[in-house]
Amino acid sequence: MFDQLFIVGIYLLIILILSYFTLEYLKNKISKQHFLIWLIGVFLTGPIAFIIYVIWDKKKEA
Repeated sequence: MFDQLFIVGIYLLIILILSYFTLEYLKNKISKQHFLIWLIGVFLTGPIAFIIYVIWDKKKEA
């Protein structure tokens, strides 16, 4: 039972992360090529790519 909840939680987390990248793309903050690269990164590494993106974005703003 807990294993199933864990798996569902991971899938929901990945869906939320993909929604964030899609919103960034629709706001024209990232190009189509970068959008596809980050999507592939999220599918391959999960939340790790998202954390890298957030850190990279904060460095870019500073």
